[in-house]
Amino acid sequence: MRRNPLISIRKAEATSLNRIFAFNKEEVTHFYDELGYLMEKHKFIPSNIYNTDETGIATVTDPGKVLAEKGQRRVGSVTSGEQGSIITVMSAAGNFITPMFIFARQRMTPLLEIDEPAGALYTNSKNGWINEDLFVTLLKHFAAFAKPTQESPVLLILDNHSSHISLQAFNFCKENHITMISIPPHSFHKTQPLDVSFLWVAESRLWA
Repeated sequence: MRRNPLISIRKAEATSLNRIFAFNKEEVTHFYDELGYLMEKHKFIPSNIYNTDETGIATVTDPGKVLAEKGQRRVGSVTSGEQGSIITVMSAAGNFITPMFIFARQRMTPLLEIDEPAGALYTNSKNGWINEDLFVTLLKHFAAFAKPTQESPVLLILDNHSSHISLQAFNFCKENHITMISIPPHSFHKTQPLDVSFLWVAESRLWA
């Protein structure tokens, strides 16, 4: 490596086989062809182009330092392993809508909303991840912020999660001038704007 300054030792990132095979020229070209067609048809401006992404978070932070007797090898701290997720929506102009939090629980409690962002959505599901009903809830939250009209429609770029494909979501988007386009499956590590430019930083700095 001293002989070749262009080579350095880097820590490899884990990449599944699905991601490797899905990220191919044919799939990506088709996606950008569709995106180009929609851009030409609707003339979307940057503030009307949005991307949404969901990422998992721990609802309990790592335990901090505690006082313990000298010589004690192990010091325990009881915490919950409960997980949840947060859904972020951002425009190409850099505008955010308030996030949607999904907690893995049967019922919501106001305690979960203490010190959280004003205007955010607080919801729950069995596994802490989005489903068809919660996606429609997100769309309504999004439409209230973006205020799409026939003269000023919006584009929503998202992954092809099964929760995004429902008749209720399709009808809502059609009635509210929202056009959705899905990125190629298993390719979010390369084509999902929020994933490659924002969420990984937030995860490493805030939720690590």
